Amino acid sequence: MDDFGHVTLGGVGEVLARGIAEGTGLETRAVVLSHLQRGGVPCAYDRRMARNFGICAVNLIQNNQTGHLVSFVNGRYAAVPLGEIVGKLALVDVEREYDTVRYNGKRTIL
Repeated sequence: MDDFGHVTLGGVGEVLARGIAEGTGLETRAVVLSHLQRGGVPCAYDRRMARNFGICAVNLIQNNQTGHLVSFVNGRYAAVPLGEIVGKLALVDVEREYDTVRYNGKRTIL
């Protein structure tokens, strides 16, 4: 129950991780996004993207496409073979992704 007496739901990630571990014999861990992120409350876009990543991941498993990760490239979800990304740097294009004039990292109080 929360502070207002409402039933709070949660913990399905731990249950699912335990089931995967038991079914596969592989060590499996659940991650609570809010514990990992600590960036504030996710907006609707964040929640939809997380949902879509999960759907894509399950689709990969159903289609026996192991060894892939879900990625969002050029506005589309894609399955990328791990061999294409392991050991490679994925650098952010600062000129394209950031307003370097307004966000230059310098902060002052005065």
